[in-house]
Amino acid sequence: MKNIFKPSGRFSIVGMFGTLIIGIIVAIIAGLIAYGFSYYLDFSIPLLFPFLIGASVGLATQTYGEKIGKSRNQFLSILTAVLCAIIAWSTIHVADFVVFRNHVYSDILIELPYLDPGEVKQVFNYWLIDETGNGGIVGFLLLKAYSSNVEFSYIFSGATTPPLFNITGIGLFIYWFVELGIIVLMAVVMNKDYARKPYCEKCGVRRMISFPVFGDDSNIDDVVAQIEAGDIVSALDSLTENEDGNLAKLVIEHCPNCFDSLYAELIVVKDVGPKTWIDQTAWNGKLQPDDIKTILEYEE
Repeated sequence: MKNIFKPSGRFSIVGMFGTLIIGIIVAIIAGLIAYGFSYYLDFSIPLLFPFLIGASVGLATQTYGEKIGKSRNQFLSILTAVLCAIIAWSTIHVADFVVFRNHVYSDILIELPYLDPGEVKQVFNYWLIDETGNGGIVGFLLLKAYSSNVEFSYIFSGATTPPLFNITGIGLFIYWFVELGIIVLMAVVMNKDYARKPYCEKCGVRRMISFPVFGDDSNIDDVVAQIEAGDIVSALDSLTENEDGNLAKLVIEHCPNCFDSLYAELIVVKDVGPKTWIDQTAWNGKLQPDDIKTILEYEE
């Protein structure tokens, strides 16, 4: 069916801000869960969690961007999803850094119990700088890249064989960015289309595509003439009175509340060969709200 709807670009400022907040909360929770599995349960399947995180963030921003954000702005919808996806990915590494830092703080206090919290932090940063040339989370990531790895293994009959290969060093940085790309891609894929779907600006709801009436094409010329004359009831009667011809169906795009219609189409489904059918448009145009209501309430 032809779609002539063009998104207005509008959105609810408060609603999209709420969508962003909800998306950030979901992103942080998803990131923490993924980190918890990999750290505390020592369980991780490379590249699986990024797909799950991206899907979670994408579902949250899509659902609330559509319901409360009322977004008809594709760029804003995608941007919201991307920001939340980046936060989800960052959460994993920030959580990892915080846990590592706390462990090191404890070790420092065991060796130097007289230090106050500020001095412990300085010692920790000096140590990272000495090891990697950078302090803070950047220094931690550099340290981890050259002292940790991601193992890719075969999994068979419940047992994991020795690793096929390990990723360390610059390869681990590449792997982390691949994870980021997967999370962002999943979120974008789930959010790229909903803002372009037909939307009733008057009622603030998504438009629908309905197939309310089926019949055959025995009287198709009469049906078309009656529709164009505005005699909708007679057209529906003519459409449904016989069952000898090819299937014919009336398809309408409309608002479920005010019945405003952007587009309607009368389609004949022709049998052209063994298990082969083609759609042919017998009529298309725009119907008035009262006509749409009549069609939707019509009973054969």
